[in-house]
Amino acid sequence: MWLLVTWSGHYPIDLDVYRLGGLAWLEGRPLYVGFTGPPLDPQLPFTYPPVAAMLFSGLTLVPGALQNPLTVAAGFVALTAVCVAVAGEVRPGLKWTAGLLSAIGALALDPVWTTYGYGQINLFLLALVVADVVLVKDERFRGVLIGVAAAIKLTPAIFVLYFVARRDWRAAITTTVTFAGLAVAGFLVAPGDSLQYWLHSLLNPDRIGDMSLSTNQSIRGVLRGFGLAPGAETLLWAALAAVVVAVAVLLARRTRDDLVALFVVAGAGLLASPVSWLHHWVWCVPVLVFLALRGNAWPAFAAVFLVFVTRLHEFDTYVWLTVIVLGALACARGRADRCSPTPATDRGTSATPVARPPVRSR
Repeated sequence: MWLLVTWSGHYPIDLDVYRLGGLAWLEGRPLYVGFTGPPLDPQLPFTYPPVAAMLFSGLTLVPGALQNPLTVAAGFVALTAVCVAVAGEVRPGLKWTAGLLSAIGALALDPVWTTYGYGQINLFLLALVVADVVLVKDERFRGVLIGVAAAIKLTPAIFVLYFVARRDWRAAITTTVTFAGLAVAGFLVAPGDSLQYWLHSLLNPDRIGDMSLSTNQSIRGVLRGFGLAPGAETLLWAALAAVVVAVAVLLARRTRDDLVALFVVAGAGLLASPVSWLHHWVWCVPVLVFLALRGNAWPAFAAVFLVFVTRLHEFDTYVWLTVIVLGALACARGRADRCSPTPATDRGTSATPVARPPVRSR
């Protein structure tokens, strides 16, 4: 109730862009060239694929006064679902209590607060990805939800690498096919807008906003602050992003914990993306739930919580924290490999270690 009262009278500018995008699609107006956004100067563009506009058209059916309250309430349901799902993996007996308390506590985190402030959809995308990895047990459908999330907003496409790292080839294919199928549906329903988006708008990252802003917590955002020549900046960003993603995939492949693998890929995706606004970092929520319920992880929990509860992003704290964590995990993995005993080579014993299937957190 407090959450609804706090945000009901607030103008959620991104939610209004979603509504106007859906309205433009319904009325046959262009989504990208000549799009009429909220009455601001400069006007905000519609930056999502055409399929997203089709989905957002449902907002036009909701009275204006109810759009933000309903979105806030639905966002909290999604947030709670994520917390309960992660808590259930770590401490099954505490999943409902710990999940609900975690969701309430997460309201203090800046990425969550910013998501509500702008009327963003990141909590819903987070819920789709976590549900796909944690809750979907039928291998025939694993990957569908991530494919849907990627079709709405491209950034969740990074999680196909989670399935690749875990050698879940069927889920990786399902994700790709789902995403491609929805993209094709967009071409069939809105061919002109689809061509404009995939061939032009998508190739211009500056359409999303000023990448040099401190609220862009990504490698590209850090590099933009150095004032490099555009070509040099692009090459350096591509190289660093490739290294980060490669390290993350290797770590996700070697860990025996599905949640750790998921978080590593999420962190790499946020770092490598050209733009990762503060509200994209709602992935701090399941990470904090995971750390809070692991009995020996309180120092790590305190460090992560401090970074995301304070507004110190002017120092690129989200980026440096994630780089440090990935680096520490890589070093720990390297030490473990060096200290592991050499496999026996006696007669009848294979020199190749037997692969073990990954296990859940619990």
